[in-house]
Amino acid sequence: MHTPVRASEGGVYLSFHVIASAREDSLKYADGQVKVKVSCAPEGGRANRAVLNLLKPVFGSCELATGGKSRDKTVYIRNTSLDAVLAALEALRGGEGL
Repeated sequence: MHTPVRASEGGVYLSFHVIASAREDSLKYADGQVKVKVSCAPEGGRANRAVLNLLKPVFGSCELATGGKSRDKTVYIRNTSLDAVLAALEALRGGEGL
């Protein structure tokens, strides 16, 4: 199974797909994929900021690494381990997500 995370020196990269202009904000992990929905429109970087705000309570401080103008994005989560990110993803798997 492909995992959407990869370790790097000092942190972890997390890749996922974003749906902007959704009815509500949500973060889910299922079938080896992270899916993020934000209610903001993808105009002026608002959706990107909403994505980072949604991820912060789960993963801590993160920054957009790639995909600024794409639905497929990668964030860099500083000062964390691969195991910590995988544990957070597993916690999202069981229920309704966020």
